[in-house]
Amino acid sequence: MEINPIVLLHEPALADQWGNPLTTQKKTLVGVGLSPLGLRMMWRDGKRVMPYWGGKTGGVVFNEKALAPNATYANFSFQIGVGTQIKMTEKTNLRVGFQLYHFSNLYVNGSNPGLDTLGFTFGFVRHLRAGGKW
Repeated sequence: MEINPIVLLHEPALADQWGNPLTTQKKTLVGVGLSPLGLRMMWRDGKRVMPYWGGKTGGVVFNEKALAPNATYANFSFQIGVGTQIKMTEKTNLRVGFQLYHFSNLYVNGSNPGLDTLGFTFGFVRHLRAGGKW
């Protein structure tokens, strides 16, 4: 599961129903994302370097309609990526990767502006002991 407590979208201040910009001015929307469904396939588990690929699906909600005036506040999201997890200590790993992130409203209201991005990801993994103690 992935939680994105702050999602920032820098978009055109004015767009047509399909999300095409009608001005060069920009505005920033603030949102929150949650991807509760996902799968990660990791090779060489337990070794120092562990390559992986994975995907997640969920949603993202913004404070205004995203990408077009007749779009929706809530959008579906999909992510797919590859990377590697590197063992730093017995309890911590560093994760670096590259992913495609897509969100759109799946035509729930007759217009489906969407956004596709490619980007690098990184994170730290903390392993819990049995019983859930740090």
